[in-house]
Amino acid sequence: EKANSSAADDLLALQQKLAALEKEIMLLKNTIAARDARVSELEGALLERESDMEKANSSAADDLLALQQKLAALEKEIMLLKNTIAARDARVSELEGALLERESDMEKANSSA
Repeated sequence: EKANSSAADDLLALQQKLAALEKEIMLLKNTIAARDARVSELEGALLERESDMEKANSSAADDLLALQQKLAALEKEIMLLKNTIAARDARVSELEGALLERESDMEKANSSA
């Protein structure tokens, strides 16, 4: 009877230990599930940030290209305007020379008259 009582006590102790271990396993599985959910959430956030960064970098590159093209167009326009100014300056000099020549011719004509 003592042996049966001792065996029953051992069995009860093992059953209690088994129940405690099953409870601990359940808690650990819940913890793992929570961690997995957090990992998934963080991976999603990371992918979103990487996508945002790629879009921002692409947008910045597009903006830079547009500004470079605008700068090139403005530099070309400045060159054309400088050429136009140089041509106008040459024409002004030519007309001033012709005017001086006419004035000189008129003075000669007036002095001989």
